[in-house]
Amino acid sequence: MLHEKRDRHPERVKRVTADDGPTIRTAVINGVLDVPFCPDAGSDASIIGRPVLDELRDLVTNLPVEHVDPPVRVVVAGGSMTLCHAKVNIDLQITTAAGPPALTNIECIVLDVPEEKLLLGRTTLQSIGVDLDDMFERLAQQHIDAAEAEADDVPSDYVSARDRSGRRGGAGVAPPCW
Repeated sequence: MLHEKRDRHPERVKRVTADDGPTIRTAVINGVLDVPFCPDAGSDASIIGRPVLDELRDLVTNLPVEHVDPPVRVVVAGGSMTLCHAKVNIDLQITTAAGPPALTNIECIVLDVPEEKLLLGRTTLQSIGVDLDDMFERLAQQHIDAAEAEADDVPSDYVSARDRSGRRGGAGVAPPCW
């Protein structure tokens, strides 16, 4: 599918998509290849699939790809293990509503599978201020703070008090009965 797209008329930025539907998140690699990407906060590394790397190498002829020895063990979706024998450093420009943050020299492990998405790992995401662990921690803290505030909230129009004899007294206004 990638090579069919390559044979079309030349474009300044090439877009790689898994289907003809709209892509929500895209990144431009080295200023020449537009690919879908997926943030993966559970991954220690950013990953580029072999088809995307091959397409990028067709567009950037002198792109250095480094052999990794010993190979990097990667656990993929479903729990199976694969070995990665190469890595590449790329520049990324991510399309966002707030503008395009540019990331330079991002190390990506090359995964020898037919993956056409770029997976951005935790370190890359944190470099642009995306830290899901921190976001979830702050969200949980907001819920804790809200629950504590609700538990501490005493209505100002009704205060229950006991008089000196220990009987409940009318130190406030009774709550309304609807």
